Amino acid sequence: MLPKTRVMMVCLCALVSSAAQAQWTTILSEDFSNPAAHGWAYTGPAGEALLSAAGGVLQAEWDMDRGLDRSGDPWVFENAYYHRSLGCALTDANSFRFGATLQIASIVNTTTFYEVANFGLYDLAHQGADRGFADDYSGNTTLVDNPKNFVEFNYFIGTAYNGRNIQPTIAASQAGQITSGSSTDPMWHDSYLGEEALPTDTDLYVEVTYSADTRRAKAALYSDEARTNLLTVDVGGMDVEVYYWTQALPEDQHFTLTDLAFVNYATQDWMGYTDGGGMGSFDNLFVQVPEPVTLLLLGVGALGLRRRRR
Repeated sequence: MLPKTRVMMVCLCALVSSAAQAQWTTILSEDFSNPAAHGWAYTGPAGEALLSAAGGVLQAEWDMDRGLDRSGDPWVFENAYYHRSLGCALTDANSFRFGATLQIASIVNTTTFYEVANFGLYDLAHQGADRGFADDYSGNTTLVDNPKNFVEFNYFIGTAYNGRNIQPTIAASQAGQITSGSSTDPMWHDSYLGEEALPTDTDLYVEVTYSADTRRAKAALYSDEARTNLLTVDVGGMDVEVYYWTQALPEDQHFTLTDLAFVNYATQDWMGYTDGGGMGSFDNLFVQVPEPVTLLLLGVGALGLRRRRR
């Protein structure tokens, strides 16, 4: 028989299992006016921080070469994180969503495969160092530790292939098991922007939603704070709505998320072009779960206290 505390935790996780037709309640928010008081910290390569709170926003610099040490084989990747504990654990059995207000100040014009504006939910204790799957072209692998345990937002800035785009990404606890979108999937939406970039010096309202029922994640950019109007970008005379679905996370793959983080990923310029980079800022971060959970958790918590007193 499972211990009572473990049974209670299993029940709590089950209560968050569906987001269908539910209102959302905020379990965490941050305006970066006093992030140190809320447990935020910076971890990253030596030198000036790539992510730091100032003026009530989180200032971000993205530099694909910061934190990449090519002196040995395998190479070493040290990503930069601005992070804090989520205060609970969410898994693939839990529906949730998160978002923030993003401003892009500038990006480097490059064709290389690189992503900026990364943020999401992670298990940083079991994250894995090598987000870029880099190779030194010599036949020797340079993989250090495949990524795992995250659901995050990505903005890919390279103009090669179909061009710049946004997407969510899910990484299971099994090393290297990443779930993203596919043009063969019924939920496919082509959000590729060609050589067009997202607007700069403009508030972009990001939202990523994961549904435990479908095991899919959706990332979307909105032009309004209420997140009712999808952002559109003119691509070759056509208005492209900026949103993207992942495929379904396979049933035999799982993740556990315990932390919030904003990330600069160090990675090799594997296409041989100009290193990717950029600058921007974040504000008004939130994490939400389906509304019925709030009352149910309060009820289960009170029941647990009464049992303990007895």
